Amino acid sequence: MDIIKVVYHKAIDVLPLRARVALEYLLVHRRWPNLEHPQTFNEKITWRKLYDRDPRMPDLVDKVKAKEIVARKFGRDLVIPTWRVYDTAEELDFNVPPLSQPPYVLKTNHGSTFNIFIKDRSFDPKAIREKLAAFLKVNYGDFKQEWAYAQVPRKILVEPYIETPEGYTIPDYKFHVFAGVVYAIQLVIDRFKSYRINFYDRDWNLLDIRGYGKRPRFDGAIPPPARLPDMIKLAEALGKDFPYVRVDLYEINREIKFGEMTFYTTSGFDRFDPPRMGLQVRPAMEARLERTRGSP
Repeated sequence: MDIIKVVYHKAIDVLPLRARVALEYLLVHRRWPNLEHPQTFNEKITWRKLYDRDPRMPDLVDKVKAKEIVARKFGRDLVIPTWRVYDTAEELDFNVPPLSQPPYVLKTNHGSTFNIFIKDRSFDPKAIREKLAAFLKVNYGDFKQEWAYAQVPRKILVEPYIETPEGYTIPDYKFHVFAGVVYAIQLVIDRFKSYRINFYDRDWNLLDIRGYGKRPRFDGAIPPPARLPDMIKLAEALGKDFPYVRVDLYEINREIKFGEMTFYTTSGFDRFDPPRMGLQVRPAMEARLERTRGSP
């Protein structure tokens, strides 16, 4: 399977960018994207990969710089602290703090899913370094055709590992912000075990989305975060200058914590169930399309 993936990526890499992006969309959604007049949420994310080159985006997807920007604008209490930043995997010394004192999270700053959760001392330092070195070699922006990530200088960061008092992963609230207005809140439930995804409106009414990205909905009652109005206000302040951005936040002991911002939600690949459902596309995103339409 790995050989097939390598051959596939080598084959599509020779295609022009627009053809490559359109082909990958076809393979996922079983239809060609409408890139001249994109209509669906995923088509517009795909369009953005080709044409949106907003110079503010690279710093905001950089997991190190984004926290610095949020801390300067809204206060350091909003960010999960970065304990240390490394340029290479070889620099990691697991005999001195913070690496000698689990639990913590190791991650790279230039993409998605490049995370290693260290809960105790039962790990192989050599294997960890090798895995992180492999993460750093990936040009995530080129791999996913997500321009902003390709501009990020690659680094490794260490953060505290945070879970609920019961030992569960803290809920992940993803605020979908269109032109500075939250139109949907995506709740990721128990990511590492039963993994469910629910969508709510800004008043915490469950939306009629039964599944997203092959993840089913949880049908039980889930109360909103205690500080939902403040979370919405923060997400809208962070997203007010963009036609669309997803702002990920946490609530830990009634304290709001910033997670990350993404302009390429699931790279436009995750499908909604039912297919007709999707996040609203706002006029501001349409205006951006008209102003910047052209060839990448």
